[in-house]
Amino acid sequence: MENHTTCRPLVFLLLTSMLFVVVSCEGRRRPLESTPNESIAESHRAQESLLSDSADSGTVDSSSLPESPEAASVETAPSERSTSEQSNHTEHSQDVGLQELPAESGPAETNTPEPPPTELRVPERPQTDTTPQPSCQDNQKNGKETDVDCGGDDCAPCAVGKKCSQKVDCQKGSCYQGRCCEALCAGKACGASDGCGGTCQQGSGCQVQPLPYPSKSLYHIKGLQPDFWPNRADVIGNNVGRIAVNLVWASWEPSVKSPPCASNEITYDNHCFKLQQHVENEIKAYSAKGVVVTGVLYGVPGWARKGRICSPATTGFEIFCAPNKASDYARFTGMIAKRYNGLNGVGRVADFVIHNEVNANDWFDVGCGQGVACDKTTWINTYADNYNAAYDKITKEQPHAKVLISLDHHFGTAFNKPTAQNPLLSGMTLLKGVAAKAGSRKWRVAFHSYPPNLRSATFSPDDFPKVTFGNLGVLAGWLRQNFPSTPSAWQIQLTENGINSVSPASPQQQATALCDAFKNILGTPGIESFIYHRMSDHPVEVNAGLAAGLRESNGTAKPAWAVWALANRNDLNPPKLSCGFEQLPYTKLTRYAHTTRGHWASTRVPPAGFKVESSWRLFREPKAGTRMLYECRVGQHNIITPALNCENQEMLGPVGYIYTSQQSNTVALYRCRVGNGQDHFISPSTTCEGQNKDMLLGYAPK
Repeated sequence: MENHTTCRPLVFLLLTSMLFVVVSCEGRRRPLESTPNESIAESHRAQESLLSDSADSGTVDSSSLPESPEAASVETAPSERSTSEQSNHTEHSQDVGLQELPAESGPAETNTPEPPPTELRVPERPQTDTTPQPSCQDNQKNGKETDVDCGGDDCAPCAVGKKCSQKVDCQKGSCYQGRCCEALCAGKACGASDGCGGTCQQGSGCQVQPLPYPSKSLYHIKGLQPDFWPNRADVIGNNVGRIAVNLVWASWEPSVKSPPCASNEITYDNHCFKLQQHVENEIKAYSAKGVVVTGVLYGVPGWARKGRICSPATTGFEIFCAPNKASDYARFTGMIAKRYNGLNGVGRVADFVIHNEVNANDWFDVGCGQGVACDKTTWINTYADNYNAAYDKITKEQPHAKVLISLDHHFGTAFNKPTAQNPLLSGMTLLKGVAAKAGSRKWRVAFHSYPPNLRSATFSPDDFPKVTFGNLGVLAGWLRQNFPSTPSAWQIQLTENGINSVSPASPQQQATALCDAFKNILGTPGIESFIYHRMSDHPVEVNAGLAAGLRESNGTAKPAWAVWALANRNDLNPPKLSCGFEQLPYTKLTRYAHTTRGHWASTRVPPAGFKVESSWRLFREPKAGTRMLYECRVGQHNIITPALNCENQEMLGPVGYIYTSQQSNTVALYRCRVGNGQDHFISPSTTCEGQNKDMLLGYAPK
């Protein structure tokens, strides 16, 4: 059947570069066999034909255009096209986006009224969003910005002080507490706050702060020279506080070498030093366990003493010749101080002993001895130059390090023997000379308090002019008397000390003597370390009749090992304390009596033959409201006095601090006199037990 539907062009509109043709289709529907889609396609083809004709003529009758699209209704005759043309125009219709008519449903009837015309409507123009879009230049905080025009994913990072949520929001790469900040470490101490929630680390421009001097309790006075004992747990596990290591300059710098240095060398002050790995391992391991390391720095290399006249006591003692230049030795000490400052991961040396036993020419050779007389002034000046140069280098690298003058037990002026075959200067003479040249330097003493006879295990308060385990108080008191304005000089370290265990001594005598040595050390305020020399016997020394080790050469423990290991075990529960450690934090002032010598009062072991009568406690360390008491020799007995000058008597040393006024839980102590001073004793009796009262000493803690 023919299609009698007619289509009339309604309007042509050019909207947004798209041509729309609106038509109205009227007439009968297609037969029943024609589908709704076919009807729509036919309508489309009629529209395309009309569009094609208009395009061919190049004109459109503007008079046919209505005033508005909704009112347009122009009727036209149907166009006849070939099948191919209809196909082409259908494709063109799809290109220009003509709207399809809605599909019709229901059976087709020939005589039913025709439906009203279906009208294709022109699409409305999309509404444009006129809201301003976020911009990084609009002076507003919007979008993903963390602050005005900065931060977030789209804008540049923010300046310091602006808001942020993460570090990428900030120009300086740091966001702290919601604000951009700049981590500033230049000039600050390493470890201080960087201002951005972190701490200043080395390499950030911060200044490395030196470590304070390690603080140890009185229970850790005990130390040892382990001599690379293979099982360090034997040392560390017995509550050791300190160890000593020898640092031999000749091994670290056998020759002068300038950088570049090898991988096993250390660069310092434009010199190369050969790393002693076994020594470093020792320092590192003990430091890691909180043990204070004392370094003994000696052993002058050949190049540093070349051309100098020396007189070594025996073969191998050439390294004890004084260096030509103090600055060369000081460089070595500075290198040690810097590398082992506790901040480089290889441990710390906190105490520095400058050369060894420098009041004996055998150990600090200034070109005399062996028949050549020494000049005392040259001796003192040579050592003072070395000490001062080393002190300055060491304290530059470690401001809190302790730098010590090494002395043997020849202390009294009777030992000024510069013309002897093996020349000596007394400790008193050398200290006064060096102190005069030290200026404001905080010098200290490293003392070797061996018994008066190295091969004997006996010592006593009567050992002067030597200072030994028996009369250590003499050294402590003399330093206070002669250097009252140099408190550092009152702090004494016993850095090398031993007691023989072979004939004429014995292992048991060694053990007893070691316990007495501990008592005297703990009974002498001012002594802060006691390093025993050594862990095991040295074969060379044994051959010379000296076996001072706590163990035999084969490692077998002697009785002295048990004394050393167990005396200070406050780390056990319950504590195991003996040999004076049980008195801490006090000293024990004991009154003794002798049938012919009278009375003796001391915190140290008395001379032989005295018997205990009574005892009281004093403080070993100063406390508010206390003063120091001193022990002084008067003939064959002694007195206790608060006078530093010992009332013009012989100083035997400090004994402890006592309150100057009555306190709770204290007892008054008086010094009492027998006759005109034939004897003196200490008593809590206000009547001095019927004798004469010399003075009130103070109030001792109960």
